[in-house]
Amino acid sequence: MARGQRRTARRVIVVRDGWERVFSDAARSALEEQLPGWMAERRWFRSKTRPIQRATLYDTIPIGEAKAAYLAFVRVEFTDGEGEDYVLPLSFAAGAEGESLASARPEAVVARLRVGGGGIEGVLYDGVHDTRLTKALLDAVAHRRRLHGETGDIVSSSTAAYRRLAQGAALDPTVMGAEQSNTSIRYGDRLILKLYRRLDEGTSLDLEIGSFLTEHGFAHAPALAGAMEHDGRTLAVVNAFVINEGDAWSYTLDRVASFYDQVASSEAAAPVVRPTTAELLAQAAVGPSDDALYRIGGYLSDTRLLGQRTAELHACLSSAGADLEFAPEPFTLFYQRSLYQSMRNLVGQMWLALDRAQASLPESVRADAGRLLQQEDALLRRFRALVGTRIAANRIRTHGDFHLGQVLYTGSDFVITDFEGEPARALSERRLKRSALRDVAGMIRSFHYAAYAHFFETSGDVPRRQLTPGLAAWAEYWYLQVSAAYLGGYLAASRGTAYLPADPGAVEKILDAYLLEKAIYEVGYELNNRPAWLGIPVRGVLQLLGA
Repeated sequence: MARGQRRTARRVIVVRDGWERVFSDAARSALEEQLPGWMAERRWFRSKTRPIQRATLYDTIPIGEAKAAYLAFVRVEFTDGEGEDYVLPLSFAAGAEGESLASARPEAVVARLRVGGGGIEGVLYDGVHDTRLTKALLDAVAHRRRLHGETGDIVSSSTAAYRRLAQGAALDPTVMGAEQSNTSIRYGDRLILKLYRRLDEGTSLDLEIGSFLTEHGFAHAPALAGAMEHDGRTLAVVNAFVINEGDAWSYTLDRVASFYDQVASSEAAAPVVRPTTAELLAQAAVGPSDDALYRIGGYLSDTRLLGQRTAELHACLSSAGADLEFAPEPFTLFYQRSLYQSMRNLVGQMWLALDRAQASLPESVRADAGRLLQQEDALLRRFRALVGTRIAANRIRTHGDFHLGQVLYTGSDFVITDFEGEPARALSERRLKRSALRDVAGMIRSFHYAAYAHFFETSGDVPRRQLTPGLAAWAEYWYLQVSAAYLGGYLAASRGTAYLPADPGAVEKILDAYLLEKAIYEVGYELNNRPAWLGIPVRGVLQLLGA
């Protein structure tokens, strides 16, 4: 529940005639009173720490046959700042069916209703658990339906890829996984629909970039099959479903666990490494050693392939031609200075927060945090390298939030997904053209997290592995070798492109700045959300600085 938000008691809402009259008159007002308490507890509700002033239903649109379900559009206003718009799929279940649903999925129950003169009791619930509604969503896309609401319309569209994927296929819907920031619905083994819960202004990046990649024949992202939009805002996107063995994060954690099992049973000490940006680039240039191939094995080939796929993504995104939204733009001295200034501001914010929190930090990270606080000048010197001499390269549209969790592993290859960018940033900021090396830095930081995750994940209060000095040295070794293999694959496939500087010194300068920026951002994130994990990004910044 949002901090400071008091949940309204869930009294039964009395509805005249059919259940859909809950969107009318006094019943509508009663529902609006109950929405803030329910919405604030949902994973997809973005502003959990902001006290809600009110929630208002501003549009409702029936979907499916005989108005069996509705899409309700809700404006949430807060005691301060801008409001937010959300979409709620809503269905009704009465009697024993309603009680069964309430028992099995209590979190899905939005309100209790008493309907009509007969006083039929039932529950108004999150309609993603109603197969009538989830089938109706895909049906609207398939037939390009236009659905009319009180104040606006939903416009649905499909592509040639939809017709190819859906032909002759069983498309039974299944809601995927635990509740996330969006809701994903799988249709057989052919299609997946992402339903946005919070509605941003304009076209979503998943739709915009997905359409571009599909039109330009990029084979390593799911093909765009269709979309739904409500008054110009993206409501849902349909893509090809990729049969996979899980995301690259889970696959990587399995591989690094096997690596630790192997080195723990060996008496050999880890080679001494210094995983700075310069060392990553040097290792990428020479390739993995025989020792690394022996100890890490085929995962090095996997990461090199992932680097190649990343380069192919960037090559596609930089091939826009006359499309101004995607056309590459050159670096300028003004852009470089603004980049430096934003990084400098980030350091100031994080250092203030870290200094204030130092006394309350876990004992295991307090000493390293103290060392990090002494490195402010060294950090600013590294960022200052971005200004002075113009970087000869193009800025392009990028993935924007690139890490192992955004990549699917098929068993032999990788497929890149989720082009929404960092959700905490404004959509206009996520659309900015940047150096392709920002995505590369995000993936390298993800490898760093993977190297240490086993020492911070716990079962009860016990870490899965103890971070002994010996294993800490092996973690640095694994991270350096794996990241260098990825970087080697990326640089080899990007050679001669306009988005990558031809000057190796410029590559090092940009990559170093982005790696440090990402790690510093992670310090702030862990400080606010998972203090027990703060040791990972703190260690990362110190390693990059060689401190």
